[in-house]
Amino acid sequence: MNMKLKQVLVSAGLALLLTACGDKDKSVTEQTKETASNLKEKASETKAALLNSDTRENFEAEMNKQLDEAQATITDLEKDRDSETVTKVREAKDARIKEAKSHYAELQTEYADFKKDTAEDWKAKRGAVVEKYDSVQAELKSAIDRNKAEAEMREKLDKLNAKIDALKADAKDAKDDAKAKLDADIKTLEEKKADLSEKFEELQDATKEKWETLKNGLSDAFDDVSKTFKDIFN
Repeated sequence: MNMKLKQVLVSAGLALLLTACGDKDKSVTEQTKETASNLKEKASETKAALLNSDTRENFEAEMNKQLDEAQATITDLEKDRDSETVTKVREAKDARIKEAKSHYAELQTEYADFKKDTAEDWKAKRGAVVEKYDSVQAELKSAIDRNKAEAEMREKLDKLNAKIDALKADAKDAKDDAKAKLDADIKTLEEKKADLSEKFEELQDATKEKWETLKNGLSDAFDDVSKTFKDIFN
C-alpha cells in the first residue's frame, strides 16, 4: 500500500473512532447515564422544593408549574413519535407515551382531590401528590433517556456505514497484498456492522425490562468496532 493511501485510510479510521463510535472518552452507555443523571438531579431538586414548600400557596404554585412542564414534555415526545418513519419504532414510542400519560392523569386526579380538601393539615396530604409526581417524572425520564440513546446510536450506525463505504472507495487504489488485506479488514468491519444493526433492531422495540441490558450490549458492540479500527490501523 502506498504511503498516501495509508494516510487517507488512517485518517478515515480515526475519524470513525471519534464520530461513528462515539465520544473518544465516553461509551454510548456512559453518555446516556450522564444524561439520566442530570434529569434525575433536576427531578430530585423539584421534589425537594415541593416537599419543603412553607405555604400551601407556594406548594400549589410549584405543582402547577410542574404539571405544565410535564405536559410540555409529553407534547415534545408526541412530536418526536409523529416524526418517526419506522412503524415498529413509532409504535414503541407511542406505548411509552401512553404509559406516561396514564401516570400524568393519576397525578392530575390526586392533585385535584388535594385542592378540594381544605383541611389545615395540608402538609400531611401533599405526600400522596408528590408520590404521583415522582411516578410521572420516572416515566418521562425513561422515555427521554431511551429516545436520546436510540437517536445517538442510529446516528453512529449511519456514520459507520458512510465510513465503511469511504474505505471501500479508497481500497480501489490499493494493489495486490495490500488490497487483499484491506478487503479482509472491510469484510470484518461489515460483519461487525451487521451485528450492530441486528442488535439495534432488537433494542428499538424491546420491553422496558430488557432495554437496559440490550443497550449495554450494543454499547459493547460499538466499543468492539472502535477496537477493530485501532487494530487495523496500528
